[in-house]
Amino acid sequence: ATDMDMNIEGEVSANLTDSVSVSSNFGLGQANKITVNCDMKDSVSATRFAYSAGEGPPAYAMSYVQAMTKNLQLGGKGNYGNGLLKTTFGGMYNAEENVFGAVYNSSVSTRSAKHVFSLSDWLARSL
Repeated sequence: ATDMDMNIEGEVSANLTDSVSVSSNFGLGQANKITVNCDMKDSVSATRFAYSAGEGPPAYAMSYVQAMTKNLQLGGKGNYGNGLLKTTFGGMYNAEENVFGAVYNSSVSTRSAKHVFSLSDWLARSL
């Protein structure tokens, strides 16, 4: 699809089996901004690969979430761009009446390392 500003977008998806689906979307915007996302989901996990480029250096991302048990989900995400690697690991325990989520973030560059631990309901909303 193309809009009035000549931004181009597209999406492709397919079901590989009854429980596995694959989808991809892409966009080409102004200032030669390019985005590509590829997703794969099955009955217990979700994986996403992402690439973006534009005026700045390219950026890469990958995330993975899996249901370990009926009540416990664990996952992580890694972003790399401009010489900086950012990682996030998290989990959510849902006992129907009580929900607990935890997130660990870190940023590593060739010059410094930074670690942050936070509890957040953001993970519960995003999973």
